[in-house]
Amino acid sequence: MTASWSDRVIEGGALFLLVFTPLAFGTAEPWSEAVAGLVVLGMALTHVAGTVLRDWELRVELPPGWLPALPLLGLVALQAAVPGWSVDPHASRRMALKFLTVAGFFLICWNVYRTPAQARRALWTMIGMGTLLAVFGIVQRSAWNGHIYWVGPEALGSAFGPFVNRAHFAGLMVTVVPLALALAFSSQPAQRRRRPRWHRTWRDRLREWNSREESPRGFILFLVLVMGGAALVSGSRGGLIALLAALGAMVLGALAGGRS
Repeated sequence: MTASWSDRVIEGGALFLLVFTPLAFGTAEPWSEAVAGLVVLGMALTHVAGTVLRDWELRVELPPGWLPALPLLGLVALQAAVPGWSVDPHASRRMALKFLTVAGFFLICWNVYRTPAQARRALWTMIGMGTLLAVFGIVQRSAWNGHIYWVGPEALGSAFGPFVNRAHFAGLMVTVVPLALALAFSSQPAQRRRRPRWHRTWRDRLREWNSREESPRGFILFLVLVMGGAALVSGSRGGLIALLAALGAMVLGALAGGRS
């Protein structure tokens, strides 16, 4: 299926946000929030224009989980709009805009991402950025001078990589590492002819590691080790516990699937 011009533009915007948002200090400043919001707005307008011009109708499919999310978004919007509902109206309006931007982003991606190739491009972008941020965070931690990027704004000792708070970096790893593991093991063929384990020599293992089937999987597992090590180096105890919990859930899910 050939992607339309609007789908290609929207996918480009999504990939741009996957790269831009972590590098821009985790999109925690007004200027970076404004850039991300404008990109999402452009993606939404492109989707509307593309569907109307192509099919002469506007179709929007709601993703799973929209029903419990709708009351939350409504509450956030009311708290930001109604006077007296918030101690800090400015902060409430800013947070409401963030929530609506994220919700719009996922709604657009749910309606545009249809093919495995699109999903793979997004996954590899996330894995590449996660690895880059992990290496950068470790290097910056070893040569810390109190400034993000060594020349950026001054930050406290809890900063890691481009994130002001190391817990935010660990939270990103909690998302990327399980996705990378899922991609690694899903790329393994369902049935492969192998010599029995007890008959395999070290040459067989080396040949298997360098094979076309095993090389991408082994490469992804290496990147997972880099990202997991960076999460450990960041010193975020909550992030490390969340990462271990996510990996434990994956193991339990795999075991349950194997028994069924």
